[in-house]
Amino acid sequence: MKLLAVLLLITLSSCAENGNMSRTLQPVKSLDSTNNTFYTTCSGAVEEWGSCFDKARKTCTKGYEVTDKEESSVNGKRELYFTCH
Repeated sequence: MKLLAVLLLITLSSCAENGNMSRTLQPVKSLDSTNNTFYTTCSGAVEEWGSCFDKARKTCTKGYEVTDKEESSVNGKRELYFTCH
């Protein structure tokens, strides 16, 4: 019984550690500086689509247009491609 409790404690602490590492927001990356085209992710449990749109708003002070948006249920993968006006 004690062994089971120790294993459970180790498992839970490693999950908590992994969760803390994923709290870093993903940066916006420039894909084409000539066309002002950018890419960002808002994947996982920490970020949602709203986070991607906030990043686009902050990157493009005069507005932006979404050029592509991808989502996968695997690991909550969300990717946003956008162009600044």
